[in-house]
Amino acid sequence: MLVPTPKKIERKEGWLSVSAFKPIIETDILSERKTKSLIESILGLKVGETGTPVIFSDKINLNVETPRQDEVYQIQVNDKVLVYAKGYKGFVNALASLRQLLKGGRIPLCNILDYPSFKYRGIVEGFYYDPWSWDDRRMIIEFMALYKMNSYIYAPKDDPYHREKWRIAYPEEILTEIKSLVSLSNFYGIDFIFAVSPGLSAVYSSVEDEDRLVEKFLSVAKLGVKSFGIFYDDIPPKLLHEEDKEKYSTLAEAHADFSNRVYNRLRKELGDILLIVCPTEYRGVELGEYFRELGSKLDPNILLMWTGPLVCSPKIGFEEAKKVSELAHGRLVVWDNYPVNDYVRNRLNLGALENRDKRLSEVLDGLFFNPMNEASASKMALATGADYLWNPEKYEPDSSLKRFLEIEYGEKSELFLFLAYQLGWSTIWPREPKEIEFISKLKSGIKPLEDIEKYFRKLIGLSDEIRVIDPHFYKDVERFLYKLTLYGEAGLEGLKAYYSQGISEAWLHLANMLNEWYKARGLYEIVGCTSIHDESVWTTFIVRDFINELLYEIINLVLEKWKFGLQVPRILGNTDHVAGCDISKIFDGKVDTSLIYRRRTSGKEEVIIEFSNPIKEPWINMVQENVNIGGLDPVEYEAEVHSTTGIEKYRVISGSLKVSGNISKIKLKALTSTINPAPLKINIVKADRRVYTNTSSTTNVYNIVDDRLDTFYETKVSSGDWILINLKKKETVKKIRILQDPRATGVFKIFIAEKCPLFPLLDPELAPW
Repeated sequence: MLVPTPKKIERKEGWLSVSAFKPIIETDILSERKTKSLIESILGLKVGETGTPVIFSDKINLNVETPRQDEVYQIQVNDKVLVYAKGYKGFVNALASLRQLLKGGRIPLCNILDYPSFKYRGIVEGFYYDPWSWDDRRMIIEFMALYKMNSYIYAPKDDPYHREKWRIAYPEEILTEIKSLVSLSNFYGIDFIFAVSPGLSAVYSSVEDEDRLVEKFLSVAKLGVKSFGIFYDDIPPKLLHEEDKEKYSTLAEAHADFSNRVYNRLRKELGDILLIVCPTEYRGVELGEYFRELGSKLDPNILLMWTGPLVCSPKIGFEEAKKVSELAHGRLVVWDNYPVNDYVRNRLNLGALENRDKRLSEVLDGLFFNPMNEASASKMALATGADYLWNPEKYEPDSSLKRFLEIEYGEKSELFLFLAYQLGWSTIWPREPKEIEFISKLKSGIKPLEDIEKYFRKLIGLSDEIRVIDPHFYKDVERFLYKLTLYGEAGLEGLKAYYSQGISEAWLHLANMLNEWYKARGLYEIVGCTSIHDESVWTTFIVRDFINELLYEIINLVLEKWKFGLQVPRILGNTDHVAGCDISKIFDGKVDTSLIYRRRTSGKEEVIIEFSNPIKEPWINMVQENVNIGGLDPVEYEAEVHSTTGIEKYRVISGSLKVSGNISKIKLKALTSTINPAPLKINIVKADRRVYTNTSSTTNVYNIVDDRLDTFYETKVSSGDWILINLKKKETVKKIRILQDPRATGVFKIFIAEKCPLFPLLDPELAPW
């Protein structure tokens, strides 16, 4: 099947073999030169006198209901190929379909009649942070043509000449790039829409500012642009300048007047043009007076933008869109914030578009997707968006994405679908991978270790395979693939520990597993889990950390088999972190690590540590570091402590707590919202041991006796250094097992005494060793 899904397609028996095309042009819409270029660029076929005849004709008389008659096309494939279209873009659309039909030098015999449901179907490059490169933009324009989109809006937030320096003309070198992009857009029948965001500083009553904006638009009009945008999004919702306060009663009045003046001047200079306005109030269904007034006072030919019920809308329903369209007086287009990830730069949205009502084309003029900073990686979601916009009645998300991947990658398409699931699919519509069943099976006593090994090996090999298949895509996702590789290596080492021939060999592999795991968890990127964006607090939370859950189950298998007598507590949470400072660093027994939040706290962050073997009557020491340095703010937490004496809840910022029972779990929940939360560190010290040393370290010396396999005491040693462990009471010691990191081992002499010396450094001989 094709992407987008055609309105009507009739498949016949048989194939037409094609190695080259012989174009026969029966229309004034196409020139011989342009036709040759389109065939070669879209189909990758040679054009020659000996090729298969392909007839291009505009002699088509079809009554179909579509807002874009110029994009209607018909294909008939028998002993030759006949292509009918009413406009240039229709011929481009037809060639895009032929590209997908052409497989192995053959085209199936078929009849296709096709046309779009939405008038404007496109992309708005409107995200924050690093804009696309010019090569990225050219790639995306070509992609849009191949999947029948027709409009591209240039509006990168961090292009300084688009927003902050909007009054300043573009340098000549940038205008040269814009001209090249406009030319490419025209070649593929894509409408290039040039937008400016003047709202941070514009004086709307000023004729001078009006002149500056008109001049900027006219400078790109000389390059072939006749579609424009004025964006007032993400600015203060009030009049800022005294001149404007004197002239206008409301911000809406100012925006309407300024936009109308610019529109009228452009129309006078250029004739028929398109202008799109993005309002300051752009989300919601129960919109306020600003949107109503702007809709009533804008020139009726100017389109208004809307993002849906939310900024990143999980669902856009027909009735909601209809209501807002009426407020906009029937000229509404959607700025769809998917798959954009500027709000979650440590995640990728690779999953298909979902929950857009099939009837939206009845009340909307169009829809523009805001993509990710990663242009090539955006294509997976954007292709499904193109499918929806062309034929929403037949759109099916899963099928759409699978078909796109098969078109682009053939038999390797499954790898990209696999990756999408390993990255949680989407922060708006999260999905768990099928491999999550391994966790429940292991918990129930079933050990599908061969399948788990294949999974880990697939994670390890994914990076190399994708690099070969699609280098551009690989560049976008490389940092995410690296973290998945580390997780795969950690899991594989865990399985090797399980299959080891003895406990010493098992420990070598376990140590490797812990090192790779520790490194992976600290990386900034979020992989191996599902996440959901909570717009009420503008924070994205982890929902299910499935890859870490699986590794905990693997390590428990190993510990159970080899009877180390130690544990690795489960540390899971829902919050993000900066590089090297994830939630596991809260409890890692080091003094120079901690959790550092990626962004603000919202009052919904949670972290849980669970012990398989309860810790006997420990001290819990909580510290929020550098609270008074650099503007960092302490966060109040609710600490829920589960012990043999019950469940106790404490409201705490910092301090020490002596637990009377044996603790099995601590659940921390942030209670306060703060912009600059302080780093968080917790030490859990067993009360039934005392440890002393004459060495220094960035790790806690109590790590030696904390009954955990994943914490160590690390120090540089020299002859005469000592560590003293006070058991606090007489115990029968049958065996002492020392576990050292295989990368750095030392030789020890062990002494056992019935009485603990007070000052072994001063006079070790006083004690009866």
